[in-house]
Amino acid sequence: GDALLVRARAREAFMMLDRNGDGFLRKEDVYEAMAAFQFDDAFNAKREAGDEKGALAVVEKMIQEIDIDGDGRIDLEEFISVLTNSQNKKGEGRSQMQNRMSMLAKNIVDAHQKKSTKAVIGSGSHLIHPSNEYHTYFDLLIS
Repeated sequence: GDALLVRARAREAFMMLDRNGDGFLRKEDVYEAMAAFQFDDAFNAKREAGDEKGALAVVEKMIQEIDIDGDGRIDLEEFISVLTNSQNKKGEGRSQMQNRMSMLAKNIVDAHQKKSTKAVIGSGSHLIHPSNEYHTYFDLLIS
């Protein structure tokens, strides 16, 4: 039953990351989330130094590692596989980049769970796609 739970949580995190709801994570989606959760030292250091290119490069590398079909974006299956597999696409052990993506997903799911336990009103516990600015959405999720 554990694998099913992981899949369900991964799907939840994916839907929150997938801003436009097209079923793919692009570098912009991942970048915004990394910026909002600030759990990654390398990424944060680059952003704080004003090195947006460097920060984006971290994100691009993350996507590259996970992007099995090589289309430059991450679909749900690729996302789930990074959370459930102990090997990357080359059959090596988990890379730092995959661990980053795992951490990101975990942060989002945790924040979502905290939020939904706080929500009292009926179906208010279900966070849907942010129609407003992305940042305010993550602030809401994290607070």
